[in-house]
Amino acid sequence: MSRDSSEATPPPEESSVGSFVAGKVLVVDDEKHIARFLEFVLKKAGYTVLIEHFGGSVVDIVREERPQALVLDLMLPDLSGYEVLERISEANLRSNISILVLTASPGEGAANKALKESVDSLCLKPIAPSALVSTLKDLGVYPPSERKNRG
Repeated sequence: MSRDSSEATPPPEESSVGSFVAGKVLVVDDEKHIARFLEFVLKKAGYTVLIEHFGGSVVDIVREERPQALVLDLMLPDLSGYEVLERISEANLRSNISILVLTASPGEGAANKALKESVDSLCLKPIAPSALVSTLKDLGVYPPSERKNRG
């Protein structure tokens, strides 16, 4: 796991959304090149980014690091994205974090219908950089510099 701590976190009154840190995004994808690409795009847009390649530690990371958003791949080596979502809900963390799921399969089956109801956004891979940033902003997840300008 790689956590970016190169940026200083502003005081909680300036940076928190509920109990979670504004502009901090946890990217969970086992494909390292995809995770690094998403990290590059999000950092360039001004977000603080954490990277994880396994689903089993997501709940602990969310509790410890308090990201405002989770960008989650469904196909992980240890747990499925569905299991990660279930664990987040069981840990009572769902209402505190915006969840954007990335999937390569756009099917309209029962699983995808249930998934759409349990996450904030469902996007297809590959996702364009502008679409990723735009989707996060649509969910109310802004980089700290833009958040200050919003009021």
